Amino acid sequence: MGVNVLMVAEKPSLALSIAQFLSHNQLHSRRGALEVHEFSGSFLGQQAHFKMTSVIGHVYNLDFPAAYNSWDRVDPLELFDAQTVKGEANPKAHVCRHLQQEARGCDYLVLWLDCDREGENICFEVMDNTMQYMHRLPPGQQQVFRARFSAISAPEVLAAMRNLVSPNKAEALAVDARQELDLKVGVAFTRFQTRFFQGRYGNLDAAVVSYGPCQTPTLGFCVERHQAIVAFQPEPFWVVKPLLTKFTDHMALEWARSRVFDSDVGAVLASSVREAGALRVSSVTTKEDRKGRPHGLNTVELLKVASSALNIGPAQAMAVRPVLHLLVYAVDSLMHRKFAVRSTDSTVLDIAEHSNATTERFLLYKDLAVLWRCCCLQNVQCHLRYQLTAE
Repeated sequence: MGVNVLMVAEKPSLALSIAQFLSHNQLHSRRGALEVHEFSGSFLGQQAHFKMTSVIGHVYNLDFPAAYNSWDRVDPLELFDAQTVKGEANPKAHVCRHLQQEARGCDYLVLWLDCDREGENICFEVMDNTMQYMHRLPPGQQQVFRARFSAISAPEVLAAMRNLVSPNKAEALAVDARQELDLKVGVAFTRFQTRFFQGRYGNLDAAVVSYGPCQTPTLGFCVERHQAIVAFQPEPFWVVKPLLTKFTDHMALEWARSRVFDSDVGAVLASSVREAGALRVSSVTTKEDRKGRPHGLNTVELLKVASSALNIGPAQAMAVRPVLHLLVYAVDSLMHRKFAVRSTDSTVLDIAEHSNATTERFLLYKDLAVLWRCCCLQNVQCHLRYQLTAE
């Protein structure tokens, strides 16, 4: 007799992709409060029936009890010592009821939440809604497993399934602490400054002057930088830029002093260089520099690069992030198996074998950049058509 395994991802699209990879597209889907994908396989050396479903972000959110809702009767200072309560984040989605129903009769739980602190916290929210409804295993036998992965691709998912670990309670508690701080600081300061500012400024017509523990200090940095730019007074300066010429070779020399703010001093120095007419090399230093492969991007770095290099906003970048994961997997396949990419239209990449992939690498990166911008700017759906044949 086989075992029943419940698996939970962070959102429905990820649940479908992971289930497809693990089942090799041999799965059956049904709709409850959220989609459930079922398939057969093996788990811990036993025949297993898998059910893959998802949540939609955090299962719970944090709030104050109803007694603290009154702005008039509750001093903002009292909020720092107040108890907090957790409630279902999306009551209309019935996520808690869905998890409880799907957990009934299951023997094991595998958590496929994002591999960050927030994902770790959601792991324990899922456990709160499933563990008491699952079969009891003998003491000492592990029942809950955590999948660690960095991309939604077949190799990553299959490797994560082979190397399951335990969820990290310490990281989940860190998120609980951060959520409580954000709630208490945000609500207390919002109530305080709303009362303080209203009536003092005639053009302030906002009903609530909100305070965000992260957003408000960041706004302060932005205002400070804007004020520095507005107050900046440009000042002229002069630079000596000698040009060295020998036969047909030219070399621009850099001045160690960089610049001067007195035009007369600059003119004297430039004149002395012109009159010398020649130079003497006093020393030669050589250095070998190697540029390593770039590190993987976390979400923050991805958003920074997308904004600074491609002029793409956070919402668009996050929308095409799953596509980018697939493109990275395609690049890896191309580099290791000598394949190259050929762009056939604005939304489709053909991956076909080339006899000389080295000469195609520039075209590969160029096509990927074009596709990335196409996905972001035109909001199209990207499909990868694989024609990979191992050598």
